[in-house]
Amino acid sequence: MLSVAACGGDDHSGSSFGGLTFPTGASTPGTSAGTEGTGGTGGATDSPEPTGGGASTGSDPTVTSGAAEDSTAPTDPTVPNPDGLPTGSECTDPAQCMTGNCYKIPLPVDGLPPGICSECDADLDCVNADLGTACTVDAMTLGAKCTYGEAGSFCESQAACQGDLFCVALLDGADGLLPHTCSECRTDADCGGGGLRCLAVIDVVKYSGVKHCAVPGSVGKGGLCPLTDGDVMCVTSKCVVFNVVGNLDVGVCGDCKTDADCAMGQTCSPPKFQGGFVPSACM
Repeated sequence: MLSVAACGGDDHSGSSFGGLTFPTGASTPGTSAGTEGTGGTGGATDSPEPTGGGASTGSDPTVTSGAAEDSTAPTDPTVPNPDGLPTGSECTDPAQCMTGNCYKIPLPVDGLPPGICSECDADLDCVNADLGTACTVDAMTLGAKCTYGEAGSFCESQAACQGDLFCVALLDGADGLLPHTCSECRTDADCGGGGLRCLAVIDVVKYSGVKHCAVPGSVGKGGLCPLTDGDVMCVTSKCVVFNVVGNLDVGVCGDCKTDADCAMGQTCSPPKFQGGFVPSACM
C-alpha cells in the first residue's frame, strides 16, 4: 500500500492539495606506563628487593612494571557523534544527531517534523553499516530504518532493491515529488500481459507505497487506475482522472464520472485528495 513519502529525500515546499504539499574512530592500543627492568645487581646479596609494583628483576627485559596502562577506549562506529541527540529526536541538521543522520521523509505531507535522528538517511548508510541495502521510512517513528530492499522500501537506485524488484517512481510524472520504491513492476510490460496493469498503491497512513501488477476489475473505490483505458481496472468500471497539481494527473476509481451516472436530482462530486484519495461520489 502506498503512502506518500520517500528515503533520504530533500525537504520540499510549495503548493498543496489536501494533506500534501508539492514542491515547485579506531581504538588506540594500550601502552605500558612502566619502565623496563634494569637487570640484576651483579650478584650482590644485600641489595634491597626492587619496589614500585613489580619492576623487572634478573635479566628478563620483558617484565615491566605494573603501573596502569594509558589506553584509549575504542569508539562505537555507529555513534559518530556521542554528544548528539539520540535516535528518534527531532532535528534539522545531521550534525545534531548521535548517528550523524537526520532523516527527512521525502513525501510532500503537511505536519511532518523537519527531520528525525535515524540510523540512516541514505541507502549507503545501510550498506556501510552492514544493516541492509535501502533506507526507508519507519511509519511508527517517522524516522528511517534500514531494510534489505523488500517491496515498498524506498530506494535511491536499483542496487537497493531485491533482485526481482524494480526501483521506480510511485507515480508517472511525480519523479522528484514522491519517492522511488522497490516495486513489482515499472510498466504494464513487466506484468506479462493477460490484461494486468502496473498500478501504484499508496498508503498515506504508513507513508509507503508500491507499484504492482493489478488484475482487471480489482481496484476498489479510491484506488488508483490508469489514465488511459482505466475503467476496466475499477470495481465500479469508472476511472475518473483529476489534476492533483501542476502537470500531475491521476486516475481514481469512483462511483461516477458525470451527473448522468447518478440518480435523478443527484450530482457527481469529483475525486479529491483529503488524507488520502477520495473517490467521486453521487451527492
